[in-house]
Amino acid sequence: NGTITLNVTDTDSDSTGTITTETASVNFRMNVNPIADPVTLKVSQATGDEDAGRTNSNDEKVSADTIDAPQNGIVLNINVLSDDNKDIPGASSTNLKEEYNVTIDGIPDGGSLYVYDNNSSQWVLVNNSTDLAGYEDLSLVDNPDGTWKITINDYQNDQLPRFIPPYNSDTDYTFSVSANSFDTPNTSLTQVLQLNFVVDAVVDIPANDDLASANVSDDDSNSN
Repeated sequence: NGTITLNVTDTDSDSTGTITTETASVNFRMNVNPIADPVTLKVSQATGDEDAGRTNSNDEKVSADTIDAPQNGIVLNINVLSDDNKDIPGASSTNLKEEYNVTIDGIPDGGSLYVYDNNSSQWVLVNNSTDLAGYEDLSLVDNPDGTWKITINDYQNDQLPRFIPPYNSDTDYTFSVSANSFDTPNTSLTQVLQLNFVVDAVVDIPANDDLASANVSDDDSNSN
């Protein structure tokens, strides 16, 4: 908002009497529409062990579905920046920030992600059938090719997702990661990169390792 003031004074030679200045003012409003800035997306190869996120994966009595330490999953190094970066000094109020939206695609069925929902300030363990009602910044799609994808709105660079591979799987994976910025009501162009996973095999503890015994008889009917 602002004010324009105009002052007029008649100082011609034919002016008579007391010289005065006439003043008029008008108020104006200037609206600056936000523009979502292009993002710079950075990813790096991720490496971890099979069954990362499962502390008892070698226990035959523990269900394969038991993920008891998702925070120990394989970290996805995904970083999103823009010129209107929310992390710059002074960009502390909501109207100075852009939100970053990140989609991770190609997650195998049986695999899980541990992701941060900024709206609820909670970490959430997600697979292809998770009900995300109540988590406004998270949405998922189950792909027809045996994979799924998740979109994380208002992505936080300091809350990196974790990948928990399918049980006993040491398969290497490649995820497609895409990102854009959102500055109401505009969305920037989307940037896409490939994120490679190297999952190292872990030797399993042998199961059913109790020695079996049997009685046999020799020709003299002696038991051995």
